[in-house]
Amino acid sequence: MNGGRGWTEDTARRWLRAHDLRAPSARRTTNQLRFRQIEPDECREDSFRVLGEDNAPRGVQLLECELK
Repeated sequence: MNGGRGWTEDTARRWLRAHDLRAPSARRTTNQLRFRQIEPDECREDSFRVLGEDNAPRGVQLLECELK
């Protein structure tokens, strides 16, 4: 998981809680664990952007969007 950087679902959920992020939805793929605060269909099309790496540890990608 997470390119061998030691992340598990449990450590990821602890990191989210420590940063006041809620993520009721989680989905595991072959090499990713995705947590969602909201579903993508609640966002305006073409409004997604990746937040800077200083907002998350290495191997964690945070996205934000504008709500419809």
